[in-house]
Amino acid sequence: MQEVAIQGLTQDEMDFVYNVEVLGLPQRKAAVMAGMPLNKVTAAHVKQARATVRAEINGSAQITKDDIVTGMRDAIDRARILADPMTEIVGWEKIAKLLGYDAPQKVDINIVASIEVLKNNARRMTDAELAEAVGARGVIDGDFFEVTEG
Repeated sequence: MQEVAIQGLTQDEMDFVYNVEVLGLPQRKAAVMAGMPLNKVTAAHVKQARATVRAEINGSAQITKDDIVTGMRDAIDRARILADPMTEIVGWEKIAKLLGYDAPQKVDINIVASIEVLKNNARRMTDAELAEAVGARGVIDGDFFEVTEG
C-alpha cells in the first residue's frame, strides 16, 4: 500500500490510510502517527482511498483451510508454552472438526439377495459347485447330519 501512491493523496494521507486500513489502528492514533490533522480524516478523497484499500485487502484475503489449520496450530503451540492444556485440547478438537475427523465412520451395508434367493441358488448348484462355494474342494470323507428347521 505504501509503495503504491493513490492519486491525489499526500504522503501523510497515504500513511494515515495505511495505518487505519492495513495496520487496523484507530483513526485518531493513525492520524497522529501519520502527522495528519484530524480534520482531514473525513475528507471525501481520504474516505474514497480507504474504501479502495479496504476492497483490495478483502479481495486478496482468500483464506484456505490450510491457513486456518496453521493458525490454530500456532495457537496450540502458544497454549503449550503457557502450560494451558485445556486450550490445547480445544484447539485440537476444532482442527479435528474442521478436517472431518470427528464425524462417525460411515459403513454402507448392502444386502443384494434375500435368504430365499440364496437357498434357491444353492439348490440349483451341482455338488462340485457347492463344494467349491463352501471351500470344501478336495474333501475325501465327511459326516452328514440332518438339519430340521424349527
